[in-house]
Amino acid sequence: MSDKGSEDEVALLGSKPRFFDPTWYIANQPDVLKTGLDPATHFLQFGAAEGRDPSPHFNVKWYVEQYGDVIAGGANPLIHYLRWGASEGLHPTPAEMLKSKAIPSQETVEKLLAGFKEPEARPSQKASPSNCYALRTKWARYFLTRGIAYRKSGHLENALTHIEHAIQICPDSAAFFAIYADTFRTFNRDCVRRLEQYFSRAKLLIVHVSCKSKISFAQKSAESFADLASDVLNLIVVADEQIQKRRYLLDNSNSVLTVPANDSYEGLTEKVLATFMLLGHSSCGAPILKVDDDISCCSLRSLKADMRNIVSAYDYGGNVYYPRHPYEGCRFWHFEKCASAYLNNKPSAVFFSAPYAQGPFYWLSSGAVNLLSKLAVLHEDHFSIYHGYEDLAIGTALREYGITPFHQDLIATGSLQKHEPL
Repeated sequence: MSDKGSEDEVALLGSKPRFFDPTWYIANQPDVLKTGLDPATHFLQFGAAEGRDPSPHFNVKWYVEQYGDVIAGGANPLIHYLRWGASEGLHPTPAEMLKSKAIPSQETVEKLLAGFKEPEARPSQKASPSNCYALRTKWARYFLTRGIAYRKSGHLENALTHIEHAIQICPDSAAFFAIYADTFRTFNRDCVRRLEQYFSRAKLLIVHVSCKSKISFAQKSAESFADLASDVLNLIVVADEQIQKRRYLLDNSNSVLTVPANDSYEGLTEKVLATFMLLGHSSCGAPILKVDDDISCCSLRSLKADMRNIVSAYDYGGNVYYPRHPYEGCRFWHFEKCASAYLNNKPSAVFFSAPYAQGPFYWLSSGAVNLLSKLAVLHEDHFSIYHGYEDLAIGTALREYGITPFHQDLIATGSLQKHEPL
């Protein structure tokens, strides 16, 4: 191993500005200036050992926790990633891990399931600072093994619930996510098969979030995105809270997906997240453009060019709102739109603290959809409080995983147009 701060290592960091950003490193850790060392040398000699991140795109502590067994003693985590980890499929941040597809092969699933034989006993200890980490593993295995037992007996809905609990306790386990993905796909086998059969060829998927009472408006919007080349495909989403939880229905004849959620305005966040759950657990890999019923396409050529240029560089974006204070934002936006009389008279009390792409339209890369499909499980409670503020819920969740929106107003560019409210 070379000496810390060698010329070769400094040069390697200098050639990878995404992972080592000297301006960001100093801005977020100004005490580095007092050392008199240049940022790269400081990071190599001291920063990594102190757990300092070199950029928003590499998490030192997380990388060591995940892959400490493959890092040679004393090696700089970022140097390891750049020289070997990236080519071996290791992830630089939790977000990058969660952005990857979690669709394991049948052989992989069988091996994972074989490692958990019988349901394990419920832990009897109460959590404390001294036993929290060990108890974490016991609780996760308790829920996972019960979930697997339900799976083996054919009770897949109960299996999903218990595996979700295991993921929420141990979110850094790729094995848990893999078992969950396979169980979810098995539970929705017919819908997943139809979705993949028809939509996997798309290069861009337009997701029209609608409701049953306004589906004709969504269909009219979809007509404006019609593409003879079939590069752009349309999926109309409605909801039905009467269908079984986590169960999806797809009518390929008119491209309507019914998700298990409330179909009224206050169910908007639940409806959108349910859609991302299905897309993220399918093999469909196209970026999506989510649109409301009152959005139509002005120029498909312009839209394709816009999306081709920006989605390759940015995971998420649209017409971005930047709150200056946590108390900013329209907290009565949902009034007279909800089916619930209570919510129609209850202002929103959530934080408006993260920039977000506003609801009429926004795009997400395939990786961002995959990430949201996992966050819908991992941070279920986060999304449950936002009701009709789905755009804010998504922007806030993505920001926590290092993804901020890129501002590109597709209406201003002439790709889309917005009609009067329906």
